[in-house]
Amino acid sequence: WKHRGLPAGLADCRGNADRAPATSLPALQSPHQSGGADGLGCFTVDGQEINRLSRSKLARWRSEYIGYIFQLYNLVPILTAYENVELPLLLHPLSRAERHKKVTAALQLVGIADRHSHYPRQLSGGQEQRVAIARAIVTDPKIIVADEPTGDLDAESAASIMKLLVRLNREL
Repeated sequence: WKHRGLPAGLADCRGNADRAPATSLPALQSPHQSGGADGLGCFTVDGQEINRLSRSKLARWRSEYIGYIFQLYNLVPILTAYENVELPLLLHPLSRAERHKKVTAALQLVGIADRHSHYPRQLSGGQEQRVAIARAIVTDPKIIVADEPTGDLDAESAASIMKLLVRLNREL
């Protein structure tokens, strides 16, 4: 999965795959935001130079390649767990049936399919984080960016979430 500190297939603009991931993350922004014009913060994924993409193509690339897991979940409070997981799929040309299949599979993978109709306020912190993880993996991204995914959880929930992430990394 990782190659010299970076996920497989990820390299900076000079072809180096040994830079710390934190130095590469600015390339997820537009070249103007990340300093891409002078070679800072740019990298290549699967042979594609991310710093050369327009804003709209970069947005599309992010929706296809990256899943985000936020420390504070960032779930939409007026949407159910199912709807929160379905949200990133609305950016893709999928039928309702295809979306349903993917959402159901993601919720099952994280062990929370039985809570699909619950709103975030009806879930524990660990359950909310599982919904956030399901949302991050539902598009089958090549890269998962996790911002302290256990930082707001008790020790037991944090250990459970870390085991889940390790398992998902192995299985997916």
